[in-house]
Amino acid sequence: MAYQGYLLKVKGTTDYEFPLEWITFESFKPIRAIQDLDAYRDGNGVLHRNALSTKIVKVEFQLRENIKASEYDVIMKAISDRYTIPAERKCQIDVYLPETATYTGAIDVYLPDPEVVIKRADRNDLVYKSIRMAFIGYGSTTV
Repeated sequence: MAYQGYLLKVKGTTDYEFPLEWITFESFKPIRAIQDLDAYRDGNGVLHRNALSTKIVKVEFQLRENIKASEYDVIMKAISDRYTIPAERKCQIDVYLPETATYTGAIDVYLPDPEVVIKRADRNDLVYKSIRMAFIGYGSTTV
């Protein structure tokens, strides 16, 4: 399935398509990590791998610089409204993987602690420096 006009959706009763205009594209890094089971190096230093067919998906990116608090609030509400386990910030996403030119389909991920730095403040709104967003897979996927 080729690119369909979005990079990331947070899944729910209704899906939240992450706004492209808020992503710093050159920071968008979807990773499809290979898992090994009992890999080892022999006495000659040769690596012996048992690569599993399932992968762990992680995606990280930066929000654009100068995002307003009111815009960030919209993003976080849209994500938190779709948490399946709020205490873990667990949700499901569908992310585009350039390596395979496919989407993952719904996979379980969590959102690590966001680190928000205030760049400016006035009486009407706050303006933030670029904020790192990440979604880290809980388990294996076959994508």
